[in-house]
Amino acid sequence: MAAKQIFSIYLDVKRELKTVLASVSGGVVKVESFDHAMMVTALKQQVNEFEDLPEDEPQIEDAADVFGVADENIEVSDESLFGDTETDSDEIETIDDEDSDEGELTNEDILLSLIQRVDAQKFNYAINIPATLLSVFHLRENYEEFKPKAREAEIRATVRERLEKDIPNDHIAYISAVGEGAISFSYDGNIPLLSAIDEITPHLEERPKFSISVPDEISILNLIRLNEQPGEDDYIVVIDMEETTTRLIITKGGEIVHIPPPIQSGTETPEVMATIYSKILYEQDMGNMPDFSKIILTGESRDVNAQEFLKEKFADVSVEYLAIRTDKIELPDELVEDLPEYAVPLGMAIQALIPKNEHVLKLNMLPDYVTSRQRTLKLNWHGMVALALIFSFPFMFNWQDKKQSALKIENSQRLVNLTTSIADLEWAEPLLDSIATNMGIAMDNMILIDSLAKGTMRFSVTLDKINRAMKDVNNIWLTQLSSRKNSIEISGYSLFRNRIHRLAAEFTGANIQSVTPALIRNKSVYRFAMVLDKVVADDSLFNPVVIIPEPEPEPEIIPVVVIEETFEEEIIAEIPVETLLLDTTVFDTFFADTIEYPPYEVMDIPYGMIMADAFYGELVTVEIPPDFEEELVSMFTEEDLYDTVIVADELSMTEPDTVIAKVSSYFDNSSLIQVDKSNLPLLYSEAYGHYINSDYQSALDIFLAIADARLDDSLTDNAQYWVGECLLALDMPEQAIAALVNLFEYFPASNKIEAAQLLIGMAYAEVGRKDEAEMVINLLLKSNPDGEFAAKAKFLLKTIRNQE
Repeated sequence: MAAKQIFSIYLDVKRELKTVLASVSGGVVKVESFDHAMMVTALKQQVNEFEDLPEDEPQIEDAADVFGVADENIEVSDESLFGDTETDSDEIETIDDEDSDEGELTNEDILLSLIQRVDAQKFNYAINIPATLLSVFHLRENYEEFKPKAREAEIRATVRERLEKDIPNDHIAYISAVGEGAISFSYDGNIPLLSAIDEITPHLEERPKFSISVPDEISILNLIRLNEQPGEDDYIVVIDMEETTTRLIITKGGEIVHIPPPIQSGTETPEVMATIYSKILYEQDMGNMPDFSKIILTGESRDVNAQEFLKEKFADVSVEYLAIRTDKIELPDELVEDLPEYAVPLGMAIQALIPKNEHVLKLNMLPDYVTSRQRTLKLNWHGMVALALIFSFPFMFNWQDKKQSALKIENSQRLVNLTTSIADLEWAEPLLDSIATNMGIAMDNMILIDSLAKGTMRFSVTLDKINRAMKDVNNIWLTQLSSRKNSIEISGYSLFRNRIHRLAAEFTGANIQSVTPALIRNKSVYRFAMVLDKVVADDSLFNPVVIIPEPEPEPEIIPVVVIEETFEEEIIAEIPVETLLLDTTVFDTFFADTIEYPPYEVMDIPYGMIMADAFYGELVTVEIPPDFEEELVSMFTEEDLYDTVIVADELSMTEPDTVIAKVSSYFDNSSLIQVDKSNLPLLYSEAYGHYINSDYQSALDIFLAIADARLDDSLTDNAQYWVGECLLALDMPEQAIAALVNLFEYFPASNKIEAAQLLIGMAYAEVGRKDEAEMVINLLLKSNPDGEFAAKAKFLLKTIRNQE
């Protein structure tokens, strides 16, 4: 049953208490007064003396029960509950009531005075769970498939696993999040404010009765839901500021979308508003909130003129201090100015007074021992159990008798069936003996095959390892590969000297014979020679995998021999590229029939160059020159010499010198910035800030470095997308198309896929390739006709058609 009058007490992260006295009449919450006080020292957690008591034992009421001694001259430690005091000794003596006014004020005195100032005869209490005690998790698993009790048990188990603590059930609660998943709240130990009120209970006229204990986020959310009553698609950001901390609550339609970790700076920090602005931009880019319609400021936000700052940054967004907008809350005029500071205790009062209101969330984390001691009448558990057993015994006895009778009949029928089956299968015994003999012969053959196959895959594994190493190192190409007894000699060119050492590091035993600078088309490269004494550490990779099944105790299954090759065989040939007739500028890999050859480039650099992964390919056809057929005769029969198919990377159709300049620039820029998991978020935020400030080149350099690093992180695919955005902003639509196509290849599940499709359509339109632009936009509309980008896609499609 809801209370008619509530005194809600809010303890902030430091030591200030803020209170609201409110009542309810006709479903309307009437605020009567605000009050506040500063504790002498910060409250500390304390082990709860009631928590482990059996329900049928009497509760502790007085000092003699607490300390086990008489009530005169009891020595206690101030550190047990109310923190360190300013006295020189760790312990002080408790003085008589008549002499207490002569000493310094304590936390007990402050709290007692605050409660005694309440202008009401009878009221219930509502208290908050401090943010320093609370653990909040956004659990993104889909719990909808569970029934309510199973869902609650699963969430509790997940919270305990994350905290690695055995948290009691009454210390864990949750609410549903927008979309899938849930937001969980939990705390370990006791609520300091609850323990503090219990300490001063003997000095109060009536024993306190607690209605609720809730997290601050829930109190603020209940106030917003009742006061604003947002629409289903309304995104509202609540910013609650205190002296040392700031927290953001992102909501949609009155439901929590995301609660970011608190910002560890508040109104005492001069640059706090810039930090909040950066945090909002970061959450937007991470997809935790799209365009939002309103910002509501609570707490001590007036002290730093938060509204003026955020209005300047978000010109199209309504930024307001918390104000009453509903007839469900009545507030005296003299309290209106202080309303934002008292948002949390007012939200607690609303939940306690009108818990059945449709806009109020039903979440209460009041400990079970408090609820239990407040009950006026309760039935002992053993009496309930005995009553249930007496009532259910006749039904259980009758059920067991019927179950045993049915089982007896079933087993008798099964025995008859088994006896008949055994007689029918006696003919199969000689056949099983024959199968066992044949299986032994097959096992001997498998062992022979395994011994003959050892080392037969040396050539395939060696070539595969060299090919993979070149792809991993990049910017390097081979001109010669030859075998000398147990070693392999390779030579070629590299754009960068350090790539030669990186290639050598890919093998177990590699010796660099020489590194010589060379000049090709006025571009400095490095010619190298290398001997590979040992390509792989484990020579067993040269052997085909022969699976020899273990003999079964009962010869019911005939083992099957399976021979697996770990790699497909590849043949590498040296082809003088300058003699080929090509109709494109740069290509990556070419094939003669089914044989794959290493990457080459058509420009004056002989034998080719491996290009970066930032471009897309197309198929073109070339002819094999007549004077080169003799070199292929040793590897192919005459009828195999057909046209060669080239998979080309269309970087640009401009002059070769321009192409080389662009490629070199791409590699140089991407290698200047070192990216690892420790600095990835900071680099990403820096790049995004450059983009917001229209410094597209600086943003491009950092986004390229993040994308090329290929770290296993959710920011990598976002960075690949922003590379395309920056290139388009720099009037480089062809390169933007190539970068965005790379997003589809490496990150098909990215949340930027639809945005990338729209951007590719715009880039195609800019370079005059309208057919391709229409094709990409139509694919976007077909896959998601009512999606976030559908309206923009339709407008772009209409614009392209009007230009025709």
